[in-house]
Amino acid sequence: MGYIQIVAVTLVFLEFISVSEMKPQFGNAVPEAPRGPSRPTECPGGFVFISGRCYLFSVLLGLEHRTQSQAKLYCQSRGTDFYSVDLITMGRGGASEGDTVLQYIKDNGLADPNMYIGADKSGSSYSWVDGRPLSVNSFLWVNNEPAGDECVFINSGHPDNTKRFHIEDVQCNAGFGFACEMF
Repeated sequence: MGYIQIVAVTLVFLEFISVSEMKPQFGNAVPEAPRGPSRPTECPGGFVFISGRCYLFSVLLGLEHRTQSQAKLYCQSRGTDFYSVDLITMGRGGASEGDTVLQYIKDNGLADPNMYIGADKSGSSYSWVDGRPLSVNSFLWVNNEPAGDECVFINSGHPDNTKRFHIEDVQCNAGFGFACEMF
């Protein structure tokens, strides 16, 4: 037998032993390993669990306002070998005007008064930090936005934000609160 065949036979044998040892504990049903990226059911310290994801809000931690690049660096510094962290994203899947993260931010006064989020302009288009495009026609934008600035934020004081929060664009050097998301 060659080296590769020995390794393959050994791995099959070890898998058989592992499954055989589990059968008394689980009967004939051996639990399946989770498939694809798993989402946490609990969040690390400082993070809040919202709709299957973990978020960190600078205002809840009493952090100073930062520029967009400083906020992004802070978020990324909270990552580990097991997960990454970056500025918050929203508008996933079939999201509509009922975006749960935006509503949570509004209901809990977390964009006081402004909050950077994880989207910015590159060339003539906007995108989220996770790579998804952010359409200029998205329901998330407040009326007459985007105006062509580089960074995206929530302005809790905008007059159109009575029922829900919207997003706007701004130059990236302003000092705002921010929110991070665990990926």
